[in-house]
Amino acid sequence: MFRASSTRRARLLGVLIALAVGGGVVTTSAAPVSAQGQASISIQPVTEGSGTRRAAFVFTMAAGTVQTDSVVVANGGDETANVRVYVANAFSTASGKIGVKSYSDELTAPATWLRYTSQLGDGILQIPPHTAKSIPFALRVPADAGPGDYALGLGAMPVVDSPTPIPGQDSLTVITAVATLALIRVDGPLIPSVAITDMKVSAKPPVIPGTNGGQSTVDFNLVNSGNQRVKATVNISQINALGRVSYRYPTFTVEGLLPGAVVPVKKGWPDAPSLRGRIRVEVTTDSTASVTRSMGFWSVPWGFAMILLALLAILLLARRIRRRLRHRRATTASAGGAPTVRVR
Repeated sequence: MFRASSTRRARLLGVLIALAVGGGVVTTSAAPVSAQGQASISIQPVTEGSGTRRAAFVFTMAAGTVQTDSVVVANGGDETANVRVYVANAFSTASGKIGVKSYSDELTAPATWLRYTSQLGDGILQIPPHTAKSIPFALRVPADAGPGDYALGLGAMPVVDSPTPIPGQDSLTVITAVATLALIRVDGPLIPSVAITDMKVSAKPPVIPGTNGGQSTVDFNLVNSGNQRVKATVNISQINALGRVSYRYPTFTVEGLLPGAVVPVKKGWPDAPSLRGRIRVEVTTDSTASVTRSMGFWSVPWGFAMILLALLAILLLARRIRRRLRHRRATTASAGGAPTVRVR
């Protein structure tokens, strides 16, 4: 158990869910995960009759049908553990993985489609050390469910006592939960589609135009606007005022972009065009979906521009003074050489 203290009195319970993803599927390690003072818990799909281990549940179902299966929860520790087993919403994380939310979050479809059997009771199992329990469940896809890809999480976490309040201190208990995914495809037409929304660009140009340096930043949301889970590959290019690519950000991927997911992306690099530039974002996927969007921006080194304007003003003023002096000298010379005529 990890405890941190400060100057106020409170109690906070946090849940951390660590998942690794590959090819759009969560691939949790077979090794149990534990935190200091907590049981060593793992969760994974039950091994199939062929002996093949599954990294996640993968179901293809028709609307209105039911699928049954089992999940295995194991206690790899040396003491009996009380383990909470739950269903949770899955989501696409900012890092491009598929994550599973806390058990305390309100469930939405498709997480509401899964129910454990009655033997789970209040959701807490007592598991002896070095023992695993298989928990059956039923997944019911509603008759009105639309076609496409869905995901939900099956999680497990040790039940621990809240820390005893200490006057003048905060106590923080971090509970490490583990989870596996259920990836569901409901029969029907798949319509892959991605979009780039809320794009913003900014630049801090180099002090002297034409030299290296400065900073460019692009912000946007990567949206799966279709009904198919996709792996998105993102390329970002910076184009200078001459229409040439002046910088290419390293290509990166968003492995598990679920339908309806909105993943915020913010990237920056130590280079900015002089005066005028454009940033282009190109997204391709492992399906037929793709999208390209670009946005222009000004990249003016205002400090340098102010110096140029000041110099220009000085030059114009000097030129005007010189013209006035020349005009005055010419007038004086003309007046001095002309004859004086008196009229009586």
